[in-house]
Amino acid sequence: MARAIFLTGFPGFIAGHLVRRMLAEEGTTIRFLVIPPMEEKARAAREALGPEAAARTAIILGDITRPGLGLADADFARLRAEVDTVYHLAAIYDLATPEEVARLVNVTGTENVLAFASALPKLRRVIYFSTAYVSGTRRGTVKEDELEEAAGWKNFYEQTKWEAEVAVRRRMPRLPVVIIRPGVVVGDSKSGEIPKYDGPYFAIRAMCALERKGRIRRARAFAVGGKDVNFYLVPVDFVCDAVEHLAKAEGAPGRAYHVLPGKPITMQGMMKRLFEVFGVQPPRFRPPPWIGRVFLTLFPGLARRFQFPRELLDYMRHEVHYDTANLDAALAGSGIVCPRAEDYLPVLVDWVRAHPEIKPNFGEHASSRRELVTTDGAAAGANGAAPAPETQAEKGTGPEPPPAPDAPDAPAPPAATEAPPAPPPA
Repeated sequence: MARAIFLTGFPGFIAGHLVRRMLAEEGTTIRFLVIPPMEEKARAAREALGPEAAARTAIILGDITRPGLGLADADFARLRAEVDTVYHLAAIYDLATPEEVARLVNVTGTENVLAFASALPKLRRVIYFSTAYVSGTRRGTVKEDELEEAAGWKNFYEQTKWEAEVAVRRRMPRLPVVIIRPGVVVGDSKSGEIPKYDGPYFAIRAMCALERKGRIRRARAFAVGGKDVNFYLVPVDFVCDAVEHLAKAEGAPGRAYHVLPGKPITMQGMMKRLFEVFGVQPPRFRPPPWIGRVFLTLFPGLARRFQFPRELLDYMRHEVHYDTANLDAALAGSGIVCPRAEDYLPVLVDWVRAHPEIKPNFGEHASSRRELVTTDGAAAGANGAAPAPETQAEKGTGPEPPPAPDAPDAPAPPAATEAPPAPPPA
């Protein structure tokens, strides 16, 4: 069935892959909400979709952080008359994002998108991209329908995504919402394609650099990570296939889905596989991640020199298991299966070897510039720094849609007790 889609987060990594699948549906149209500083980049990405896409897509200038999404009156009226499906991917996911920026984009932005969705008379579905890491510092098994007050958060990214999901769940009784919780989103499992490097790519890129210099044995220094710590890598092609299935499946709304492998690779398993790919004998001694965290904190210049954010080490020692019962039931019989990380890690390495020109997404703080990108974008989730907002010209205030009626209050988010150290899934 053809859909009239409104999508935030274009031209981000995940959004770009989703759009290709959407356009494969005959008659489906897509309206991209884009902030003015990203207009040129978005138009280039739209043109790259091909001439046929031009007739079925359009760029609408606005801003999720503004009331009414900052839409011009005419744009709002046209969208209200057309749109029946909303995808909300735009977010700030830098692990070192300041609290005020993270809350403005991730919480206020989500509330504004929900208000917009509630004003659509033809609305059939809202696809909201959360993250598995709303669980914060919880340990043990985390189920998809749980959103307990976390024991704490490792950073403001996790906290504000938790607060945003609370806002989404409040409106679930009145909006047909599907909550997507990816992990660390990496490149395509078949081609390795990815536009930027963060998350596990910090290690892969460093190993490739050592390989080019004939010093690959020094890569043994990367042998960190807890033996029993799961690392929830998930390739972008699986994420998009699963999301598009959930976007159309009967009974999918009203639930959250961990879009993750049911049997994830462990941190040590990932490093062992990478050592195999590079032909390196793993060291017998594996220092615990906390040693690296302390070392990079005491000598911050090393983090920048090796382009390895110390925040990432928090995820290399955190033992948690994400249950995928909802996802498994929804995908049963669809043929959509998450590939094994052991099988596609060599493909990711080959991509980095062939594309050394791609710079790591390191040290781009959320106070530097405005760019709302896909939540859990390339190597999303516990993954790395995403560019973020700067001042922009206002396109237009547009009419503010009426707020979505709230369901009974969800638990109020606990206050942050401490800011994370500044500087890297999905």
